[in-house]
Amino acid sequence: MKKAQDRFKSLNDAIDHKDGLIVQHYQGKIAAEQRVIMVADAVSENQLIKEANEQLTRQLADANTELESLREQSRELAPTSPEPVQLLDRLQGKLPNSTASLRDVEVILELLSGE
Repeated sequence: MKKAQDRFKSLNDAIDHKDGLIVQHYQGKIAAEQRVIMVADAVSENQLIKEANEQLTRQLADANTELESLREQSRELAPTSPEPVQLLDRLQGKLPNSTASLRDVEVILELLSGE
């Protein structure tokens, strides 16, 4: 009877050991699959980031193009100031007794332009 019990215990120990090996094997497989999934997720996320970056780069280029266009339009629409001599002539035409000098007109233009 003792021999049967020892044999039974030995078989149980062998089964437990084999079960442990199987568990380790599948845990290793699961860990490997999880790593594959993590890498696939990282690749997918990297692709999304790359696409978003490309889209933002295009939007920035479009915005810069639009900004340059608006600057050009602004330059085209900006009023051109007459020369100080012309302004002095016009002033003396309206106010013949004016004592304003060419330098006075130049200073007034500088003040108006914010310099």
